[in-house]
Amino acid sequence: MFRYKVLIAMLLCSSFVSAQSLYDEAKFKALHADKKAVDIGDGITVLVYQNVQATSSAGEVSEGQFGFNGGASVDDRSWNSGVSIGSSNEGNAGTNRNGFVRAQLTAVVVGKKDNDTLIIEGTQKITVNEEQQIITIKGNVRLEDVSNNNMVPSFRVQNAEIVIEGEGEVTSGKNGNVFTRFIEWLGF
Repeated sequence: MFRYKVLIAMLLCSSFVSAQSLYDEAKFKALHADKKAVDIGDGITVLVYQNVQATSSAGEVSEGQFGFNGGASVDDRSWNSGVSIGSSNEGNAGTNRNGFVRAQLTAVVVGKKDNDTLIIEGTQKITVNEEQQIITIKGNVRLEDVSNNNMVPSFRVQNAEIVIEGEGEVTSGKNGNVFTRFIEWLGF
């Protein structure tokens, strides 16, 4: 009889007790779901493959001629004289630039647009032999462009800003020594 009284007391008390879920249904991801970046603070791996080639050339040709001739004659005598001035100019210029970058870095989702586009930013610093290379990326990524292993190629980053900078002896050496920079400053 005692058991029934305890059971009835528990049933009466249970109506006053409320239970809470152990997980948030809005943020729940199943164990078999993709591990894609979807929220602010999530990381996403960006595969930077950029091959840039640019060629520019210009040519100019200009010519000018000016002439003046005159003459006079009196009886059997005649005088002829003339002046002629001419100029010619021709020039060609060209520049070629090639660049290839291959890198992999992890960016962070710093914002999210209404159309499920992620705003990402990331920086990676690499130092080799006291030379520091800094790679920075910013841009927008559509969720459908993110692979199942949470990677996106850089050519799928919208409005991408990819900056690669270097600091160290090699970078400062490409500017030349003080004498070379002075001669260049003079225009020679």
